[in-house]
Amino acid sequence: MSTDVRQRITGELSLDRLERMADIVFAVAILLLLMTLDFASEESSTAEKALEYLTHNMSQTLGYAISFILVAYYWISHQEYFSYYRSTNKVHTFIELIFLLTIAGMPFNNQFIVAFPTEIAPRLAISSDIVAAGLLTFISWSYATYGNRLVDASEVDPETVRFMRYQALVLPACAIVAAGCAFIHPFAWDIILTIGPLAGIALIKRSPKK
Repeated sequence: MSTDVRQRITGELSLDRLERMADIVFAVAILLLLMTLDFASEESSTAEKALEYLTHNMSQTLGYAISFILVAYYWISHQEYFSYYRSTNKVHTFIELIFLLTIAGMPFNNQFIVAFPTEIAPRLAISSDIVAAGLLTFISWSYATYGNRLVDASEVDPETVRFMRYQALVLPACAIVAAGCAFIHPFAWDIILTIGPLAGIALIKRSPKK
């Protein structure tokens, strides 16, 4: 039985279009992050002006770096999860599209923190976005692996399923902790949200091999 016939019978859909859609969203998110940066004017030509500009825009640069690391982490993570899927269906596609909506919102939250660099509200907005993205990754993976619905049982063992389910919750947990620390000092939020994705990437590298 051909793949197309099997997919029509089972209601499964090809992953190709969903993966292309995801790559486009991630690419646009990174582009929009870059566009939120406020570059120095041509009048700022002296060393003193340059130092003043860097000092004044340090929070903007740090906010961009954190947002870029977050988007990069979810792009790497998304590729790993998709490497296990053999197909998708309407429900799974809908979950993934909502996940991509959270990614698309990250550049706008970054602009929020650039506008109000010392306030708690934009940090809470970004933390909420991260929690939503992580929970949707968890739901997507759990749905796809339940009864080996969208994965190949010969390639995904129960240990891998559990590991990657918990892996999806690492960054949301960091975001929740960071949100609490933001009430103590905004810089504490910056530190935790810088370390969190790096810890997540370390987990990805340690994930069980197929």
